[in-house]
Amino acid sequence: MYERKEPFQFLHCWKILRDQAKWNDKLLELNNNGGKNNEDNVAKPGCEGELPSENNVHDRPEGRDTAKRRSRRKSESSASTAFEVLQRIHDNREKSQLKEEEQLQQILNRKDEKLNQQRAVLKVQMDAIELKKQAREEDLLLRKQEHELLAKQTEAQLLTAEAGIMAIDLEKSGTTSQGILHRHAATNHGTSRIWIF
Repeated sequence: MYERKEPFQFLHCWKILRDQAKWNDKLLELNNNGGKNNEDNVAKPGCEGELPSENNVHDRPEGRDTAKRRSRRKSESSASTAFEVLQRIHDNREKSQLKEEEQLQQILNRKDEKLNQQRAVLKVQMDAIELKKQAREEDLLLRKQEHELLAKQTEAQLLTAEAGIMAIDLEKSGTTSQGILHRHAATNHGTSRIWIF
């Protein structure tokens, strides 16, 4: 790997990358490479390039293709998740629309019931007004008949009183006229004329 002709210039990079699984695998591969054991290519134990212990083993970083596959799976799963979310939203919207329609129908039914009740109340009120009107008309008719009857009774009483007065006048005038007739007959002894008033 590294030939020791000049000093290693990337020591600071090696310190950062030496515990990464990619480089550890590369060192193992070089160590197991067909018995070739070149001191220049292989780091000696105890050097800065030594293999990490089992406690220090890290997973290899993910490769480009694996990352793409994983992102595709995530996008597919996120697409299916997005589809599921959209489906839930659609279902919830349908449920809320059905609920709103039911509530509107209930409101309309209540309004219809209220209108029917108001119509019934108005009909009862109109019937009451009609009955009052008929009662007034009957009352007016009865008063008119009573007034006519009273007028007839008054007229009858007046006629009776007049007849009584006339009868009294006739009686008085009859006695007076008889007296006059007697006197007249007495003065006219021979005449046969009778005057009756």
